Amino acid sequence: MNTMMWIPEDRIERLTLIKRIALVAGVLFLCTSSAIAARDVTDVDITNYLERQFRIDEAIAADDVNVTTNDGIVTLSGTVDHVLVKDRAEQIAEATVGVRAVINQILVSPPVFLSDGEIEQAVTQALHQDPATAAYDVNVTVDNGVVRLTGSVDSWPEKQLCTTIAKGVRGVTEVENLLTIDYTAERTDDEIKHEIERRLEHDIRVDDNLIHVEVDDQDVELTGAVGSVQERNRAQTLAWVRGVESVDTSQLEIRWWARDEMRRTTDYEQRSDEDIEKTIQDAFDYDPRVDPGDINIDVSHGKVTLSGVVDNLLTKRAAESNARNAVGVRRVINNIKVRPIERPDDEDLQEHITNRLITEPRLSRFDINISVYGGVVYLSGNVDTSWEKQQAERLAAGVSGVVDVINNISYDHEWTRKPDHEIKEDVENQLSWSPFVDEDTINVTVDNGVVTLVGETHTYSERQTAEQKAYEAGARDVENRLNVAFRHYGPHHHGLFSPYGHHVPY
Repeated sequence: MNTMMWIPEDRIERLTLIKRIALVAGVLFLCTSSAIAARDVTDVDITNYLERQFRIDEAIAADDVNVTTNDGIVTLSGTVDHVLVKDRAEQIAEATVGVRAVINQILVSPPVFLSDGEIEQAVTQALHQDPATAAYDVNVTVDNGVVRLTGSVDSWPEKQLCTTIAKGVRGVTEVENLLTIDYTAERTDDEIKHEIERRLEHDIRVDDNLIHVEVDDQDVELTGAVGSVQERNRAQTLAWVRGVESVDTSQLEIRWWARDEMRRTTDYEQRSDEDIEKTIQDAFDYDPRVDPGDINIDVSHGKVTLSGVVDNLLTKRAAESNARNAVGVRRVINNIKVRPIERPDDEDLQEHITNRLITEPRLSRFDINISVYGGVVYLSGNVDTSWEKQQAERLAAGVSGVVDVINNISYDHEWTRKPDHEIKEDVENQLSWSPFVDEDTINVTVDNGVVTLVGETHTYSERQTAEQKAYEAGARDVENRLNVAFRHYGPHHHGLFSPYGHHVPY
């Protein structure tokens, strides 16, 4: 296999001398050692790691899922009770170092039988009640639990959102999304290419320097390399800008060494406040849950303040998430106010939320208490896992008329004691398996089950992932002292720095 890394010439021209030296050094190093590094991650290692992850993950019953790996290609099989569990297993596999592709053969067998008519009614109702999809022209039919969506929407993100909502309904085994995208105006290939390159460059979850974009008659092809299947999927999502007819990522190779610091160049450099604001505004423009005209963005030294008035809670939360995912952002303050256009009375709102939770198969078995006062939802009761607690909050937040959600649900979490040295080893192992964490910049210490993380991360999401991995490794508690810093490349500096000469705390 050819291990040479292809670098787009137009990108190389934009790099400084130091960056060019770093890239050349990375290529030379890759030629001599990438094959050895690749052999360090065996199929058995991948299978064993995924088996452990499925046992840890709160949404998956590990005994229900089988894992086999052949030459980095993971095949998942077995039977689960909900399509979201099937998707969750696939997402975990896609985010694993060494995985080149995932074949998901898991079957979905709902524990409670619902007729196709009942499922159709529930999906239609869910689409109608969601603030973002209520006005979409979507037809729903169901055949033996398989939901088929037809009609038209204005963008690819709107199409994907419909799939997400349909999958969240109890009894659904699969979703066939046949929605067409009705663009209001045509765009040139150059316009499309420029916008895709900008979106890739400004998203913290993608290393754009290894990706080349070609557009021919509104058909997009991405080539080059990414560090994981999940990163490839993210790049594909970003490429679906207005006017695109198709996106081909078949030539975008999965090479987990692509996350190596030597080959990252411009992703986390200092950005001007104006550039950050434009990036966030673009993200709002593509998120079907956000109306960019309703939200004000103020950026000062990388600190983003969001303000304005929106008509639903999901918009407020989506806006904050979009801001956090922009390159150069070091903090987000969300002052957006939620004022529904039509607010149901509290009793009706409580009934809508109750019905929403009942349709969720993992939550329907719990006695969750719901009370509403002035549009603010208060949740209490007991569930088995933190995932179920957060899922209840997500569903409540998605009901039109909800202003805020106060989640007082408790869950039983009993820590299984492990020796500190085993926890430390397991935490370091978990960090090394994630394509989104640079474990070399993180120091791990353990005292009586409490893990302390010290060092640097390059993004908020990397910091949060490191903490999550520590809990997955068996930590009783985690003290996250990781600083979020930005890479800075120049003639007098190297390594990790904040844009302003000091470390940036979370």
